[in-house]
Amino acid sequence: MSLNTAFTGRAGVSRVFTPFNNFSSRPVRLPKPLKLPVKANPDNGVDDLDRQLKEDMERYKQRQSTVQTTPGRFQPVSIPTARTAADNADAPNFALKEAIDKFLIADFFFVVFALVSLGVSLAVNLAFESSALLDFWLVCWQWVFQPAIGLLMLGSIGSGVAAWAKDNLGKNK
Repeated sequence: MSLNTAFTGRAGVSRVFTPFNNFSSRPVRLPKPLKLPVKANPDNGVDDLDRQLKEDMERYKQRQSTVQTTPGRFQPVSIPTARTAADNADAPNFALKEAIDKFLIADFFFVVFALVSLGVSLAVNLAFESSALLDFWLVCWQWVFQPAIGLLMLGSIGSGVAAWAKDNLGKNK
């Protein structure tokens, strides 16, 4: 029995395939082939397909006409736009929050730069066995990179708390 007849089940062979390894003592039962319904008639396939397409188009047009005539189905949606200081009653607080957000974005990219520079200094240390760049990075770690990470964490937490307080405590007024 060939492998093909074992998989296909032709030539009167059952649809059971015995694995060639010794890990399993039970044969594996293969699933039966999936038979998909064929809607188009092979004799007049083009005509049948055209008829099905026309029916689909008519159903689509019918659905579109019912959707458009249903009252109140689609209402115009106002898209929130970016606020400006003139639109906001708390203009000084808004300007301060925008400045803090811009600082946090810049600080985030500085922290990413610090991590990339650590990777470069480690690669240089491994490749050339020169620790000068890594030593410089370690000096900067305590005095530059740690405070930047701390400011990023403090600013993120503070920004989140301020947004929560504005949303939840501002509703009580």
